[in-house]
Amino acid sequence: MAIKDTLTTAYRQHLESDDLRGNVRTIEADLETRLVEDADTIRQHIMEKVRDIGDVQIRPTVSFTSANGLKSTDITVTNQAGEDINLQLSGAGRARRVALAIWEYNATLLAESGDDVVLLYDEPDTHLDYGHQRELMALIHEQTKNEKVTVVIASHSMNLIDGTDISDVVHVRHEDHRTVIERLADDSAVGSHLGAIAASVGLRNTVLLHERLFVGVEGASEARALPVLFKLATGRHLESCGIAIWPCSNNEGARYFAEFLHSHDRNVVFLVDEDSRTNAKHVFSPNKLRRAGLDPERQCFYLGDPAEIEEIFSDEQWAAAANDSWPRADAPTRTWMADDFNAHRVGKFSQDILQMVRTGTDEATAPSGKPDMLVGLALSLKTSDDVPLDLRDKFDALVSLAK
Repeated sequence: MAIKDTLTTAYRQHLESDDLRGNVRTIEADLETRLVEDADTIRQHIMEKVRDIGDVQIRPTVSFTSANGLKSTDITVTNQAGEDINLQLSGAGRARRVALAIWEYNATLLAESGDDVVLLYDEPDTHLDYGHQRELMALIHEQTKNEKVTVVIASHSMNLIDGTDISDVVHVRHEDHRTVIERLADDSAVGSHLGAIAASVGLRNTVLLHERLFVGVEGASEARALPVLFKLATGRHLESCGIAIWPCSNNEGARYFAEFLHSHDRNVVFLVDEDSRTNAKHVFSPNKLRRAGLDPERQCFYLGDPAEIEEIFSDEQWAAAANDSWPRADAPTRTWMADDFNAHRVGKFSQDILQMVRTGTDEATAPSGKPDMLVGLALSLKTSDDVPLDLRDKFDALVSLAK
């Protein structure tokens, strides 16, 4: 350290010597002129990106007697009223947006150099509102389009994590006093396909990483109605219990996705209609689940009396829901009666009562399909006791599995 200090003193003495002074000062002036031009470009970029400031002035000073040649950079920022702003004392969001604009310019500068560049961001969207978080994501995606640029982000931000492809997410967590690195999908064709399946059923990256239980349900009817019924029965939202549901729509891809989740130590179950147990061709038949490495006895809950979820609700409940949401138009003096629904307990109950209600009510108020009809029923129920006991038991089991 003493040697470096001594040489630094000697270095400064040489710079001040008469035989070098003229040349050094000329070079300093030339460099400063170039930096002033660069600073003006940065200033214009900041002004374009940060709309709630009035003006920015950047004044670099070059001196080879300083440690790195750039002696100082004076920055003056004013608001739209012309008042000076101290960025260190200003709101964190504004300071971060100014920094964001500078990062954007710096990334462009580095990329144009032709060298390989690695940009490291540490919690870059802290203090940014949603609008500016989206701008940040757009900036990062733009940076990654340059094949010379690699971006690495350390973040807890759900928006940032959800805003990228699952194959680009590396989950770092602590487990048994050790740091564990987990990737749910890679950049292979299989990883991309699984990521596409997750996106198609509305499962965000943060859900895939953090939820404690994944529940595959029959289709759109269950995906829309079960959250309503769960809230009524338990007083809590599915998300607050760490439960994520997704509609499988009798799709083979859903079973592959469940197999993928299960292989990555995610807790997976299905909540499907009873008739899938006896239909060998059904995607959730016991044999097909076993072939996927899943245990139908532990990982599949069946609903229906005897075949589908719509049948577990009483005729009286259906009649009350229909009178509330889809009053009869074919016979205005009549209301829907329990017997109207009981008459369809043979055959395909859900399809038959949908046809009956759509035929009997005004077209403007008729349910658009089975999902709309089941949600209408769910919203008509008033107390937790109105939720069928079998369904309440299934909800309790899901909550226990998610703990």
